[in-house]
Amino acid sequence: MHSVITYFALFLFPLALFQSHCSGGGKPAAPKPTVQTRTVKRRNLTRRLEKGASVAYLEKAAVSAPFAGTLERILVHPGDRVKKGEPVAQLDTIEMELSLKQSRAREHSARAQWKLAQSVHRQSTRQSEKELESLKSARARTIRARSGFLRARQDLKHKQEMYRLGGISRMEMEEAYNQYISQVTHYYETLQNLRNQRIGYRKKDLEQTTENLPGTASNQKQALIRMNTDPEKKKVRSAYQELLAARSGRQKVQRMLREATIRSPIHGVVATRNKEPGEEVQAGKPFLSIVRMDKLLIQSSVSELNRPYIHAGQIATVTIDVYPDVEFEGTVHRIAPIADPETRSFQIGVLIHNDDQNPLSPGMFAEIEIETHKSRDTLSLPCSVFEGRESLEGNKQEIFLLRKGHVYRQSILVGKTFGKRCEVKSGLDEGDVVVISNTAILRDGMPVRDTSLVE
Repeated sequence: MHSVITYFALFLFPLALFQSHCSGGGKPAAPKPTVQTRTVKRRNLTRRLEKGASVAYLEKAAVSAPFAGTLERILVHPGDRVKKGEPVAQLDTIEMELSLKQSRAREHSARAQWKLAQSVHRQSTRQSEKELESLKSARARTIRARSGFLRARQDLKHKQEMYRLGGISRMEMEEAYNQYISQVTHYYETLQNLRNQRIGYRKKDLEQTTENLPGTASNQKQALIRMNTDPEKKKVRSAYQELLAARSGRQKVQRMLREATIRSPIHGVVATRNKEPGEEVQAGKPFLSIVRMDKLLIQSSVSELNRPYIHAGQIATVTIDVYPDVEFEGTVHRIAPIADPETRSFQIGVLIHNDDQNPLSPGMFAEIEIETHKSRDTLSLPCSVFEGRESLEGNKQEIFLLRKGHVYRQSILVGKTFGKRCEVKSGLDEGDVVVISNTAILRDGMPVRDTSLVE
């Protein structure tokens, strides 16, 4: 009985107290959610692209022999620094030196033949000029012979008439006849000689060799001389072609002798060497490689969305894994014109100078940072406000504003992202207070307690 009384006392007394409290004071007030806020301000924003990259050669040259031969000497080893134009190897030149002597002898002989042909041509020209002059004399002799022939014929007719009339003796008439025969013979001999001399110097001969007959006598004379000396002129041209061929052969051997000393095409460092002196090399097959080390290329890629913000000459900051505390400044040097079909990214190359204090080598890992966009006097929010949301740029988002201890839902338009901050295109004014924490438990109009420190 005592235990029952004790049980009722322990149970009913707190219940009575609870009923008394409910009837007298009402429900207890729920605690306000705590939030943190930020005041919206205008600021200058900078958008940077950060990408992993690697160090690569800016320029690499493969050194090969210009023609097949035997390596007499190799003057460099891997790691040696060379300047552009500096000799790096020497081919054997014994056969080329012998060939040069032979080609010089051929050129000397060809020059002598050419000069001889020129001399013969000059003599032929002078002979043609003399023959043209002798034609004038032959014509004059023929004219005189014809005049003598005509006089003798006239005299013979006269003597025949006188002999018929009995005015002269038979002996005188026969003497006139013999004189006539002599003049006829002389005339036809000189005429035949003239005809023989004119062969090759006649107008019809010239017409057969040219379409347009020269108009003046002087031009016709020169044309006749050229026509009669054409064989000798052809020999001059042929001899000159032989001389040119011999000269070309000599120059080719001299060029090969010069090229037998193989020189570095660039400033750089010898990277590889796969031949030794005495070994054969083939034309165009590399046996040395030289890389440029004073300037290097930092290779990376950018997405098609970031491609419009990258241009040649743009400043880039480069950090190398082996020098984490050192920043290298470079410029965008190359941009691939075509995107990779699989990744839809564009390859870029940043040019940097390689210094001796912090030397770089191709193959090292790197990071590049490029300032792609600036926006001045811009409203923005920490991007953490939108944590877990996708497709921020250009889309509307819901946030909460704090006004007089209560939160209110607000729709805003988000612009570009600048690192950890997001541009606000519309929906906010400078001075608005935005809730940045515990937004998942908030409701429109809910009272809250702001625990933020003053910015």
